Amino acid sequence: MKIFIYHDLILSNEIWQKNIFYAELNRLYPHLQYLIDFYNFFKKYETKNADEADFFFVPIFMAGLQFANIDPELLVNYCAYLHRGRHILVSTGDVGQRKESRHEMTHEANPLRAYDKKYVWMDDRFILIVLESLASLHRRDIAILPYQHKEVKKQDVERDILISFMGGMKHLHLSEEHIRGGRLLEFKRRFESNKIVLGSPDEVAGKLGEITYHNLMARSIFSLCPAGYGRWSFRLVEALLSGSIPILLSDGYVLPFGDTIDWNKYCYIMEERHLFGLTDFIHRLSIDEIREKQENIAKDKHLFEKEFTMEQVANNLEKQSYADTAIGKMRSPEHMQIICVDVTNKCDLACSNCTRLLKNQDSLWEMTPENFRLALRSLRDFKGIIAMIGGNPCVHTQFEKLCEIFREEIPNQFQRGLWTNNYFKHREVIEKTFGGLNLNPHNEERANEKLKDLHNVMVNQRGFNGGYYVGNSRHAPLLTAVKDLYPEKEMWEKISGCDVNREWSASIVQNNGNLRAYFCEVAASFDLARGTDNGHPVVEGWWKKPIQDFGDQIKHFCTGCGVPARLRGSMDNEQIDTYTKSNSDLALKSEQNKGRKIKLLDSDEALNHKVTEYFAG
Repeated sequence: MKIFIYHDLILSNEIWQKNIFYAELNRLYPHLQYLIDFYNFFKKYETKNADEADFFFVPIFMAGLQFANIDPELLVNYCAYLHRGRHILVSTGDVGQRKESRHEMTHEANPLRAYDKKYVWMDDRFILIVLESLASLHRRDIAILPYQHKEVKKQDVERDILISFMGGMKHLHLSEEHIRGGRLLEFKRRFESNKIVLGSPDEVAGKLGEITYHNLMARSIFSLCPAGYGRWSFRLVEALLSGSIPILLSDGYVLPFGDTIDWNKYCYIMEERHLFGLTDFIHRLSIDEIREKQENIAKDKHLFEKEFTMEQVANNLEKQSYADTAIGKMRSPEHMQIICVDVTNKCDLACSNCTRLLKNQDSLWEMTPENFRLALRSLRDFKGIIAMIGGNPCVHTQFEKLCEIFREEIPNQFQRGLWTNNYFKHREVIEKTFGGLNLNPHNEERANEKLKDLHNVMVNQRGFNGGYYVGNSRHAPLLTAVKDLYPEKEMWEKISGCDVNREWSASIVQNNGNLRAYFCEVAASFDLARGTDNGHPVVEGWWKKPIQDFGDQIKHFCTGCGVPARLRGSMDNEQIDTYTKSNSDLALKSEQNKGRKIKLLDSDEALNHKVTEYFAG
């Protein structure tokens, strides 16, 4: 990984003096130190040659400028390589960076508020390193822990306090429903005792005598970590470094580095609405459970320190670099010869490792004729084949109506494709409608001769395009997540060469009644199987977007898919799904609900197999 650094934006004496001023003005020294830390850290990866850089670091004191309500656009525009994207900013302020946070104050509520307005230039070119960690975090942004710059020394004192909190009990301009808008004060009124100590530094000192913030945590078994103006809190890390068990009360906050840190080992996460049940919850805990958490905190202290956070940021950036390189090698829908329109998940077969994950979907569905028309219109000017597919599209209850719409919207018969394993009663309308055929009976006796004859008439005699696949086929498993099988770099190399992206197609499906577009037909299958929606809106020309615009889908789906791994699969008629742990939810669901045969991949399998291999009958 190589990073180009705009040194002038931090080394200029004029800029640096302003940074000091902003830090003093709003007591932002920790945030200035975060900027300095990352500036020094990124020097390890520095390149002076911008042409070879994977990322660009912009060392602007974002928190200082934001709290002063100053737009740093002029400083940002100094960056000569903005057109390259991947510009990193340390933006550790209290509230929303790219959009409003849940409890962010309006200008009318507090005319002196920070972040008077969002920055219009803050777009996909930028990667933010933030403290405000939310589920809606931009896909490139990296949330970090609020690590401490000064050592929190271990104190050899008795933990004689059950629950503590030292700080502002109520913040101005926050509503009564906010935990720091009045509810924490009510908790203090109801529950404060010799063992439960809450209040401002003066209030706590009045009760316990002279005591420091960290000394109070060192004496506390549990430390409350409620949200403030933002969702994050310095208290989380301060409590952990003091050996106290944090109780996080911050709805919407997503603890950073969750793929590396099992936070349930170190803290308790409680919804804010349950605040008044906190003491009952604690009294139900066993001594052994509390002691285990304390031991985990002491043993894994390094997870909450600066060095670990820096390492995680570097790992995240490297993953983004691998992913960006892989995505740049992949085909966009515009460069595919086929785009599928999935009109139903109904099918009369139950093939092993079905590419539509039909047995993993919870309910049957059919695309409405109205949506089918809209799907076709979105593909206006597409020069390749538009494939009607399923399931088996021929079991759609309005198949002939769909064919009529197909003929109306797509005049060129050669562009109208049908992928089916059995046409049932629809031979006549199929011959009138379609000019591209993929006929695969999966060696089903009832369909073999029918499809063979259709292929002979349509392709050999009339000159249309199509394939007929006699015999069974072997389907590579989809549920063997490539991320379970390869390290990060090799995983993305595999993804960049995926058979489906190179040889198959993009897809439009109907998801809960809505048309959704996917760069990959298998990606759509995973969404339908999990009941999620990561599709793009189906608007005219959606397929013309560059592959980078589908990066969110690629990063979400490809790492959990088995196709890039090219494992040897089962024969279609064996009706077995092979899976790895990341997709155990789908495999076990189909086993439990539909009696599906499943196989956990627990040994090395032969690699380098196509996603589907056809065999002669």
